[in-house]
Amino acid sequence: MDPLIKITGKDADIQLGEFVSTNFKEIKYDKNGCDVIVEPPFKPAQITVRMNDGVDLSYAEQCAKHFNNLSPETTCKLLESSWQYCLKFCDYYGEELPEIKEFNELLYYIEPFCIYIDKPKSNDTAYTVELHCDWEVEHGMSWIIRNSEILYVGVGMVHFQLNAWEDFDAYKNNEGNFVFGVPNWE
Repeated sequence: MDPLIKITGKDADIQLGEFVSTNFKEIKYDKNGCDVIVEPPFKPAQITVRMNDGVDLSYAEQCAKHFNNLSPETTCKLLESSWQYCLKFCDYYGEELPEIKEFNELLYYIEPFCIYIDKPKSNDTAYTVELHCDWEVEHGMSWIIRNSEILYVGVGMVHFQLNAWEDFDAYKNNEGNFVFGVPNWE
């Protein structure tokens, strides 16, 4: 499978690079990131990569490589937690559940649209992925990944509340996070 994202340097100054892959083509590129078209395994989607101040291309490349090469165990945990979020959301709001038989079929109902890369605080690889999902069209879903650890799966647009460098308790105590079990929504 071709990488989902690949960032390569274009020039040596502040340009952030371009995305190169047979799976997608560049459509817009500025000092804050790039928008690209992504093909399967996700639904065709446009992904924006946003790099905050202090993020250099080598770190962005590290994050992109990491996301492109998630282990089967990490991917499974993402999909399991995403499914728990889907079940809870649909039950709570009376929405119809997607018909899936295996977790990987959930990929037909989600599409990443943005990856946020914050300035690193260590040698770890950490980023937030925002996704559209068929069951929650208004806010979508978010994933926060640090190294091979899934820290957050749940309510979308989480980057306004949490980033990939929070203390562990911030994720564990977040009421919208499905990584540590199913939250109790009242």
